[in-house]
Amino acid sequence: MSTTCRSPEETGLYQTFYKPQHGYVGDPMPYYNTDDNKFYLFYLYENANKHPIYLTRTNDYATFDGFMEVLPAGAPGSQEEWIGTGSFIKKDHVYYCFYTGHNGNLSPAEKVMLATSADLLNWTKQPTATFQASNGYDQNNFRDPHVYWDDTRNSYVMLVTTRKDDQGVIARYTSTDLTNWSQIEPLVATSSNNPGVYEIETDAEILECPDIFKIGSKWYLTFSRINRDEHRKTFYRIADSPNGPWKICRDASGHHETFDGLYMYAAKTASDGNTRYLSGWASTGQTVNSNNELHWSGSLITHKLVQQPSGKLYQLSRMR
Repeated sequence: MSTTCRSPEETGLYQTFYKPQHGYVGDPMPYYNTDDNKFYLFYLYENANKHPIYLTRTNDYATFDGFMEVLPAGAPGSQEEWIGTGSFIKKDHVYYCFYTGHNGNLSPAEKVMLATSADLLNWTKQPTATFQASNGYDQNNFRDPHVYWDDTRNSYVMLVTTRKDDQGVIARYTSTDLTNWSQIEPLVATSSNNPGVYEIETDAEILECPDIFKIGSKWYLTFSRINRDEHRKTFYRIADSPNGPWKICRDASGHHETFDGLYMYAAKTASDGNTRYLSGWASTGQTVNSNNELHWSGSLITHKLVQQPSGKLYQLSRMR
């Protein structure tokens, strides 16, 4: 068996890495649906079409069904002329998709937007729920909303990628109804005199596609950025609380802070209640651009996450 980067999808039921027949996978937004026990893999569909959100489904990460648009980009000139990354969550009998509306010709260029659904397939945009960055945050970099339920606050929390004081930070907002949001302290790079406590980042321009989840007694924060060597990577930090302090997991080999390798980007997670899977994309490009980066978007990569006694996360390949 041989597979090239430009032909990552095999015929029949056997697949190595999911990719649409035409176009590419960008920024997965996985969600586990308890109604049919399937992982719904929403993603930004890259096919020169301003990144509408598409969907495929799987129950084993080896076979996939469905290829459909669920959230189209907006009209030319609108705030959501381009769609950006978001997340999915259910409250009562309604599904919520928080996503990014991007238009570089507007000020602000990015806002958080909302669509709702009764079945995860048919979505209605809710333009009155749109909101922009709070004062002090970068109005043109305000994207990738990730919403989760926080038992420690008895409320929902939204993480948002942004910048403050010329540094990448993760803004945070809370809500009890997924409609009205209040700003709380962000997750930022902070120095500490406590040995073993480390900064989230020390020099990151932006911390993209954040995710937060709990396994056992430990909380994990993931985010993506282009590192000093200009490779796209997904990082993680560990804490005893969703408020931190966040640590880099260390072992005898030194730092252990990234998943997979040089080119797994924008990875986010979903769990069926027993096992958590990490899904990102790897570029299918063969050449780099003027910023020394491989092309944006590619094929889906998914790993099963395994927690070690130290709290460190190992990843097991879902290749079949």
